[in-house]
Amino acid sequence: STKVYRSTRNRTCRQRLSTLIGPAATLAVVPDPLTCYAGAVYDQVNRYRLAEDAALVSVDWLTSGRRARGESWQFARVTLRTEITRGDQPWIVDSLELDPRDGPLDGPCRLAGYHCLAVVILAGRRLADPARRLLEQVTDRDIDLDGPVLEAASPVDDGLIWRVLATSTEHAARHLAGRLDFLADLLGETPWNRKW
Repeated sequence: STKVYRSTRNRTCRQRLSTLIGPAATLAVVPDPLTCYAGAVYDQVNRYRLAEDAALVSVDWLTSGRRARGESWQFARVTLRTEITRGDQPWIVDSLELDPRDGPLDGPCRLAGYHCLAVVILAGRRLADPARRLLEQVTDRDIDLDGPVLEAASPVDDGLIWRVLATSTEHAARHLAGRLDFLADLLGETPWNRKW
């Protein structure tokens, strides 16, 4: 799992991922959640270039920090960006910046009560049907503001962007694994078989 320590002198920790997903290939990027300690400054850019018939499952998630130490959304700044091209054409761009200068991250209009945030992208014709089913599951569900999971999904051509807030990392992990259970058939096993 990626852990980002406190920044000295407001220096930024950066991580870059650049991939080329070839014809008929499927890439599943399902890391453990990112944890940024109090005062951390983190910038991440993931770039995926897909062949016309390639597919991608990208799970990008982060925790609120080291809750056992009283840290909850106390990092200095986190920026996450995912760029996906299909063939030579830009296709999906998703950016997220969490900065307490825009207001307290644990405030009632931001992330209050939630301790895990996930952005999941399904992209590619091979994933169009699972993306449609996932969209239906999310949109057919009543919104429960007092429940352990809050979610929303946005369709994209041959895919989906799905956002999840959870009151704990464990709730998020169970919810992601349940909704993404179709990966067992696609990959021959789920990405969670060898975790935890």
